[in-house]
Order: sequence, then structure tokens, then C-alpha cells
Amino acid sequence: MNKQYLIYLDSLPKLINFVESSNYDDKQKIRCQKLNTIPPIIAFDKEIGGILSEIRLTYIYGCFYCSILGASAFGERILNKLILDLRSYYPQNKYLQVKESIYRCSSFTNWKIMLDALIEWNIIDDTLRANFESLSDERHRCVHYNDRLLEYTDEQILNIIKLISGIVISLFAMSKYCKLENGKYIVNKPKDFFYDIYYKL
Repeated sequence: MNKQYLIYLDSLPKLINFVESSNYDDKQKIRCQKLNTIPPIIAFDKEIGGILSEIRLTYIYGCFYCSILGASAFGERILNKLILDLRSYYPQNKYLQVKESIYRCSSFTNWKIMLDALIEWNIIDDTLRANFESLSDERHRCVHYNDRLLEYTDEQILNIIKLISGIVISLFAMSKYCKLENGKYIVNKPKDFFYDIYYKL
């Protein structure tokens, strides 16, 4: 494996063991067990896995506002990452439906134009787009003043954590291209440029 690419092994199992064996209160331990229902994530991008772990930790501590804000901001970061990393592979003269700003700007806050571009490039499907849009709705409720914010329940926050986790799994999980055999990861799908950017071996 190319040394500049680090395999990120999901730290959730270790986090669960640590919380259960430490002086955490019962509510925190219950939240940790609820997180255990989320499939583990193994990816080559350490940043993505690390941020996701931080978001999960805010949920365990009961910092629900930080959980919502972290998950939604992370969603926007992922969209920016995809656009900036992939746009050179999709020339503007071949994708006339994509906004010109996608090829010109260095960062983006408009989720719609990013999602439109990723759909046009066939990077995401309608289901994944809908998941991003749900996350965008949560971001809007969190960032813009809403006196009902504190009415979020534990389960609603957990669903937001599951939402961003599912997005990460769909896009960046190693299982898209590799399978584990005898302790080694074997490529099980032909290489393409998405693979070359995020999964170089």
C-alpha cells in the first residue's frame, strides 16, 4: 500500500469498550451501546474516520447540539471534498448542466449545486442525495435560530449520527473495492479514478 495512504480502522469498538469499563454514567453507556448498531467503517481516509469518531463522542456525552452541528458540517465538508477532488475528471464542456461555479470556486456552501453536480457526474444516486438533503435540513434547523432545538430526543440525534455514518459508508468504505481474506485486503473491483483518488494501494 502506498505509504501516503493510511488505513483508518473504525475506533467505535474500542470506544465502546472504554466507556463500558470507565466511570461513565448509565445514560452515556446506553448511548454507546446504541451506537453499536451502526456498521463498522473501514476506510483509507484517516480524516473522515477521525471526524466521524468525534461526532459520535459528542452524542455519548449528551452534547446534542454539537452532534447535530458536527454531523451537518461534516456533510458539507464531504461534499466540498468530492467536488474539489473529482471535478477535473468531468470537463465543463461535457457536462453543460453543471453550474459554472463548480469549476471555478475553491469552496462551496450551496448543497444543491454540489448535489446536482455529483448526480450529473454519476458519483451519487438519488438515495444518497436524499440522505444529504435530510442532513441539510438538520443543519438548517441547527444553524438558524429555532426555539424548538432543545426538543430533540436521544433517538432523533442517534438517527442523525446514523445518517452521516451511512453517507460515509456509501462513499468511502473500503468494502466498495476490497474484501478481507486471511487478514489481507484484496481488491475485488476494477480500478477507476474514484478508486485511484481515495483507495490507492
